Amino acid sequence: MYFFIFILDDNDELYIASDYPYRYSELLKFLSTICTEKTKDIIRKSVLCKSLGGNPLPMLILTNFLSTEEKIHNRPAIILTARVHPGYALLLVLEKLIVVMLLKVY
Repeated sequence: MYFFIFILDDNDELYIASDYPYRYSELLKFLSTICTEKTKDIIRKSVLCKSLGGNPLPMLILTNFLSTEEKIHNRPAIILTARVHPGYALLLVLEKLIVVMLLKVY
């Protein structure tokens, strides 16, 4: 597969992306659908840090929150990251699938 790009004006700026950006608002919408009163015993959302633009960056914790605090703190952890910047839409889709699959286990 190949294609040609013709720029008509030397002063034009051209941006090419392999995928459309996954917007921050889309991430917040997804999180609001999975972090509900019904799922509070298995998934919780907190703020990991803030972006350079001041947006809170969410962190999800999936575990059995009905366990004792000592058991929760002594469990092994797996850390997944996906949204390094908006161009990594495919990685975010994969992470969303992982989260949804983990929620179905419960």
